Amino acid sequence: MSGRAAELVADLVRTRGKDGRCRYHKAAKRELVRRCLEPGVSIAATALAHGVNANLLRKWVDALSDPVRPRGGPIVSECGHGAVAC
Repeated sequence: MSGRAAELVADLVRTRGKDGRCRYHKAAKRELVRRCLEPGVSIAATALAHGVNANLLRKWVDALSDPVRPRGGPIVSECGHGAVAC
């Protein structure tokens, strides 16, 4: 693990609640999402490298990423028929 990745892991968890759930720093969440949006980066591999559940990281990506530039998913034309040209 690189020094920057280790630093991000150390700063990621802000507190743990009485219920055992982690509270995460917003800046660290945004940084992980930014890394996941780079071309060719696996969300699962990024989550594993930083000690975060992959499903949780996927939720962060969906919530914090630009809705105009979605990651993956089907290509939908303006008419709504998917990749079919109308």
